[in-house]
Amino acid sequence: MQNIHRIVRLLTFILVSAMLGQVILYYTDTSSAADIPSVSTFNGVTDGQTIQGTVGIEAITNGENIDKVEFMVSGPEEVTHTEHHAPYFFFGDSNGTPKGWNTAELPDGEYKLSARAVNEQGVGEEYSIAFRIANSEATLDAASALNEEEDTLQIPGYIQAEDYRDGGQGQGYNDKSSGNNGDSNYRNDDVDIRGCDADGDGNKDERCVGWWEGDEWLAYRVNIESSGQYVFQVRGATGRDDVKLQFRIDDDEVGTVNLRNSGDASAFAVSKSDPVQLPEGRHTLKMKQAGGHSFDVDAIKVERTGDGGSNPTATPEPQPTQTPPPDNGDTIALPGTIEVEDYRDGGQDNGYYDKSSGNKGDSNYRNDDVDIRGCDADGDGNKDERCVGWWEGDEWLAYNVRIESNGEYVFRVRGATERDDVKLQFRIDGDTVGSVTLESTGSTSSFATSESDPIRLPEGRHTLKVQQADGHSFDLNLIKVERAGDGGGEPTPEPTNEPAPTAVPAPTDTGRSGRIDGANVYLSKQQIESIRDKVRSGDGPWQGYYDRLIDDARDALDAGPYSVTRNGGPDGEHNYFTELPYCGWKRVDGKEPDCRDGQINPQADRADYEAAIAVSRAVRDLGLAYALSGEERYAERAAYLIRVWAVDEDSRMNPRFTNGQSRIELSITMPGLFYGADLISGSSSWSSDEQRAFRSWVNEFVDSGKSWTGENNFEAWRLVFVASGAAYADDRGDLEYVYDRFKEILPEHIGSEGQMVQELGRTKSLMYSLYSLNAFTQVAEIARHNGEDLYGYSRNGRSLKLALDYHVPYVINPDRWQRQQISPIEPKDVAHYEMAYRYYGDEDYLQAINEWDRPLNETRTMGPVTLTHGR
Repeated sequence: MQNIHRIVRLLTFILVSAMLGQVILYYTDTSSAADIPSVSTFNGVTDGQTIQGTVGIEAITNGENIDKVEFMVSGPEEVTHTEHHAPYFFFGDSNGTPKGWNTAELPDGEYKLSARAVNEQGVGEEYSIAFRIANSEATLDAASALNEEEDTLQIPGYIQAEDYRDGGQGQGYNDKSSGNNGDSNYRNDDVDIRGCDADGDGNKDERCVGWWEGDEWLAYRVNIESSGQYVFQVRGATGRDDVKLQFRIDDDEVGTVNLRNSGDASAFAVSKSDPVQLPEGRHTLKMKQAGGHSFDVDAIKVERTGDGGSNPTATPEPQPTQTPPPDNGDTIALPGTIEVEDYRDGGQDNGYYDKSSGNKGDSNYRNDDVDIRGCDADGDGNKDERCVGWWEGDEWLAYNVRIESNGEYVFRVRGATERDDVKLQFRIDGDTVGSVTLESTGSTSSFATSESDPIRLPEGRHTLKVQQADGHSFDLNLIKVERAGDGGGEPTPEPTNEPAPTAVPAPTDTGRSGRIDGANVYLSKQQIESIRDKVRSGDGPWQGYYDRLIDDARDALDAGPYSVTRNGGPDGEHNYFTELPYCGWKRVDGKEPDCRDGQINPQADRADYEAAIAVSRAVRDLGLAYALSGEERYAERAAYLIRVWAVDEDSRMNPRFTNGQSRIELSITMPGLFYGADLISGSSSWSSDEQRAFRSWVNEFVDSGKSWTGENNFEAWRLVFVASGAAYADDRGDLEYVYDRFKEILPEHIGSEGQMVQELGRTKSLMYSLYSLNAFTQVAEIARHNGEDLYGYSRNGRSLKLALDYHVPYVINPDRWQRQQISPIEPKDVAHYEMAYRYYGDEDYLQAINEWDRPLNETRTMGPVTLTHGR
C-alpha cells in the first residue's frame, strides 16, 4: 500500500509540474518493501500480558538503514521514548544498554505499546501489542508481607542502607545495572554494595550502596512507633552539589534530603531533611534517587523532631567548639577589620573547614589546607595582599572575636567574582545571624565591596564563622565590621591615581539611557566593564584579543548590506530559502545515495544562508566593538545592516521559518544578530522608531520559532534562537518557555554517562555532539544573565556538567573518539568550553581550550568568546 501511495504522489507531481511548464528535479524512489524498516515483535512483554515493577522491553527490528525506533505507550496516561542505537530498548541509554522502565510511574490499567522503526527519511512500519499494568497487586503482596515481624525495622531508629527488604528487582530495589559493581558479597543481587570507611576510622569495615543512577531505589519494611513529625538524617558521600534523595511511604512522597557535598564519594557527612509527617504502623519505606549521581549512602537515622541530631553511625560529625574563644592576642575586636587569612588556629573543623588537601594558592603565609594566594585587592597593580579562593560546598573560616557591645552591625566584604549568586553566611557560636551576596565584578581578579543588611550581634567574646552558602569561584580579601550608620567606606582605599585608559577609549556619552548598560543576551554591564579593564591594563593577552575583534569590526564597516531579496527564491522574494546541504548529490555525480550525512553538496542553493551568516557576524562584531570602544561609527553601521535585513519594506526578510532546513540555519545565525542589536541599543545612531520596528520583527520571529519543535541539535539550537530573541526583547514569558523546555529535553539528549545520544549515529558524531552541547551551553549562559541557573540543573542524573565532563577528554584528544567522525573537529566546535570553564572552574576545561590555541572564536553566534567570556 505504501508503494502505491508513492506512485500516486509521483504521477501527481509530474502532472502538476508539466501543467506549470517548470523544469523539475525528478523524484526517484528505489526502495522496496524489504528495505522499509519495521518492528516484528517485543522481547520482555507479550500481547495480553500483565506486568509489574521495572521491566526491560526490547523492540526486534527488520530492514536496513534504521535511524531510530520510536516507542509510545497509550492508555490512562501516555509515555514516549526514542531509541537511536540497536539493540532498541524502551528506555535504554541509546548505546544498546537497557535501563529498564518502571511501570509504577503509570496508574494501573489497560495499555497499548507501539514501536515504529524508521529510516532517515522518516519511513517505517509500526508494531503494537496490548498489555496491563497491575502494580497494586504487588503492593498488596508487599503489605501482607509487612505483617511478619522478621526484618521489620523500627522507627525511630537506624536503617543500614544495605538492609533493604527481600523480593528482588521491583520489590526490594530498583537497580538498572546487572550484578553488584561493588566489592561486598553481603547480598547476592544487583544492588551495588561495597566496603566503605563511613565512620572515618581508616578501615573500610562498613557497607555502602553506591553507583546510583536514574531513579533507582531501595525499599525497607518499617514499623513506625506513632504518627508524628520525624527527621531523616542520611550519612552519605559525594563530590557533587545536586544529589537529592526522596523518601516515600507506601509510594507516597513524604520528604527529601539534599546530600552535602563532602568532597568525594569516600568522605562522609550527615545531611538532614526538613521535618516530615509519618503515619503509625507497618509500611514500606522507599529511598529513591531524585537528583545527581556519583554518591554513596551508608545509613539513615530516623528520629522524632526535637529528639536530637546525632549521626547515623557511631562517630559524631566534627563540629567547631561552641564555647567562647580565649581572650588572647588572637582575638579580633569588633567593630574592626578582619583579614580573611587570619582565621583562628586549630586546623580542620576548628579554625576552618576546607574540602581539598593542601593550599591551591601561591602563598606560604600558613601551612594548612586553606587556599591562600596573592591578590591585587586594592587595585594598585601589585599582588601584595592575601586572599582566600577556591571555595566549594559549605566551606567556612572561623575567627575569635570580641564584640564591643550589643547592637546592629554592617559587614562590608571585599571580594571578587564573576558570578551573580555568591552568598556568604555569618554565624555567631553556631547560630546564623546574617548574610551578604557578593557583587559580580566580572572576574576573580577585580574586587569590589559588598554590604550586608544590618546584623544584630551580642556583646562579648564569641566565635564568628564565615561560611559559603551559595555560588563558587570567588576570592575574599577582608571584612570590615562597623556599627550600622557609621558610614560605608571601602575596606581598603581605592586607587586615586589610576592611569588614563590607552587601549580602549571611553564610551561615547550619548546622553541616553540605553540597554548597553543592561545588555542581557550574552554580556552584562559588569562583564563589559571587566573586559574594558582587562584591555586597559594590558593584563595577559586581552589587548591582543581585543585587537583581533577591532580588525573584524573594521572589516564589517565595509561589508554588506545583506538581504534575502538579492538572491531570489521560489517561495517569494522576502522569504528565506535554502536547499538541503547534504542532499541532491545525484545532480553532481549521479550516484546513490542521494543524501550523504555530513557531506555538503557544492551545487546546493545556500545563498540566503550565507547572507544570514554574514549579516549576523557583522552586526555582532560591530556591536561588540561599539560596546568596548564607544566609537559611534560601529553602532551606526550595525544599525544600517539591521535596518536593511529586517526593517526596510523593500529588503526585509519575512520573520518566519520557511522550511525544514531554515529551522537549523536561522537558529544558528540570528542569535548573533540579536546579540549585536542588544549591544548597540544605547547608541544615538539607532533611532527609537527603528528599534521598536526591529523589536516587533524579533517578537514575530520568536513566535515562529515557538510554532515548531525538532529533534537532535535542531531542538537545542531552536532554544538558543528563542532565548536570545526573548532576552533581546525582554520577554520574560518566552524565556520561561525556554527554561521549561530545556529542563524537559535535557534527559532526552544527554545519556546516563553524558553522551549526546541523538548525535551518536552521525557521520560526524563528535562534531555534532559538541555542536548540540554548544547550544545547551549557550542557553544556560543566556539564562544565567536572566536569573535562571541552568548550568546547575540536573534531572534523572543528567546535567549539562555531566555532558561537558564526558566530552572534554575528546576535546583534548579527538583521536580517542571511537565513533564515526569523517572530518576533523575545528576550534569553533570547542569554543563553548570557555563559558564552561568560566562558570565551573574545572581545570580539565582549561586544558581543553588551551589545546586549541586561545583565543577561540564561536563563529556561529557569539564570536570572540575568549575575549568576552574567558577567565
